[in-house]
Amino acid sequence: MVESVERMLKLHKDLPKAKTPHEQEAIERTIAATGRYVQAPKRRETMDREKEVVPRDA
Repeated sequence: MVESVERMLKLHKDLPKAKTPHEQEAIERTIAATGRYVQAPKRRETMDREKEVVPRDA
């Protein structure tokens, strides 16, 4: 997890240095994908908690 956050910080630092629109878009897409990866455990944890709260008969 720490590695992903460090990667995200580096990508944000590299973004202004992008020389072409293609390079900028590639960095932006990588930032977005890394963000989804970092947030995925939070979403799974939330879904697990919701399953405990909502009865199966509902």
